[in-house]
Amino acid sequence: MSESAIEDALVNRLDEDRQRNALAFAAFCASSQIELRELVENYWGLYYREEGAGCIGLKDDSWFFVPGMNYSDDWEYYLRNEGLTEAVWANVQPCSACQDCAPGKNMTILGKEFTGICQCVFMFWNPNDTALDCAKKILIKSLQLIAAKKTEVLMQGEKDA
Repeated sequence: MSESAIEDALVNRLDEDRQRNALAFAAFCASSQIELRELVENYWGLYYREEGAGCIGLKDDSWFFVPGMNYSDDWEYYLRNEGLTEAVWANVQPCSACQDCAPGKNMTILGKEFTGICQCVFMFWNPNDTALDCAKKILIKSLQLIAAKKTEVLMQGEKDA
């Protein structure tokens, strides 16, 4: 999907305030060599080096970003060291029974207990500047992990040759 297609969708569906951050995030993705692929109407997968790194979606007059991350101790260390605790807590997604995983799961995230959260764990709905910065940092870290994984595979192939 072309970059202009997602921009058109964002402009047509969102008010000016939400457009600003949504368009900034789409531009950030493009500048980070992330390919946006429309998976279903109003829902785009973010791909870097052919690996999924998250998604952007539109629902009614809102937009959201879901990071493609498996929450772990390594992520907890990174998020805490980047000072993202409050922004992460604010974007933990409660289970809305949208799939067959209801009623959600219970997790401890950065020392705080959450009950009944979505399987995606985090969803940034209409992120303000602080949340958008947090989402970008999570996405950058995801890209670094994808690149490191790809490099490791290449190095292993050279070693086996």
